[in-house]
Amino acid sequence: MAKKSKKAVYVVIAIVIVLVGSMAVRLFIANTYKMQQNIYFTEYDMNDTAIWKYDPLREEVSEVGKLSGNFYKCVIDRDEAYITGLIYDKDEQVTKLVRYELATGRVEFQELEAYIKDATGMVAGEKILIYDGGNKFLVSYYDIKQDQMWLFYDFITGQYDIVKGDTHEVDQFLGVYDGTLWYTTYAERALCRYDLETREKTKVLDSVHDASVNSAAGIIAYTKKNNSKMIYLYDMNSRRTKHLALMRWNTYYANLYSESQWSNDGRLFFYVTSFIKFFNAADDSFMVYDYKSGKKFCIFKVRNTLHRFGYIASEQ
Repeated sequence: MAKKSKKAVYVVIAIVIVLVGSMAVRLFIANTYKMQQNIYFTEYDMNDTAIWKYDPLREEVSEVGKLSGNFYKCVIDRDEAYITGLIYDKDEQVTKLVRYELATGRVEFQELEAYIKDATGMVAGEKILIYDGGNKFLVSYYDIKQDQMWLFYDFITGQYDIVKGDTHEVDQFLGVYDGTLWYTTYAERALCRYDLETREKTKVLDSVHDASVNSAAGIIAYTKKNNSKMIYLYDMNSRRTKHLALMRWNTYYANLYSESQWSNDGRLFFYVTSFIKFFNAADDSFMVYDYKSGKKFCIFKVRNTLHRFGYIASEQ
């Protein structure tokens, strides 16, 4: 009996060692995880747009460029060579497609309306999305029958495709990931997806104010209609929802479609919180949420500012 008792004790000890060792390995991996990409964002001071880069290895933020005007709806290619976005030219009263080369600071301008007019005959579009690292764009417009149409244009090949859009007006195009377009509708406040191959449209969520899609992990971060004080996380696989955090008094989340993004590996979520102060000024904090560990930390903070900030989207 004594020998059996000793043997049982040894077995229990071995199991405990294995469990503790497994937990230690998981904690080590979680605590040693580092971002594998630089994070870029813009700061618009009502005259010029500064481009900032957060280096995760050095854990520092530095200015890497500046353009005249409001540089918005920006994306960066996977090689971090070019940032492509839009600038509205007040003098010419046209929206221009702008490509900024990070290594040299060289800027290229193209009139977006010219591409739209050549393809559709329309002067300008409604909602615009730049994707595929700046190589493609999507624009919605209404034809002579007042049907919503979508123009998909490839800058590299010069080819384009025109399809009939949603029956509901698009509020924002969020992105194109793995052959799927994600967007929100204006009146219905629905989050939808559109399969570029089958051309099938599917509603995913209701009562969505704005959203940011993580296609790699199947997670959607979104705020609800008339509530910008809480970010919800929806798991498309389990169909379960949880909230990231509830904002404190007088603190709000910025727009997710323009001022948030997911890391390339789908683990980290980047977003902005604003503490409102006097005369519309705010303390803005650039936050990072680790989806696996549940931890949050700040990479950049600006106090008492009227400037507008936005993350530069990268390819997923």
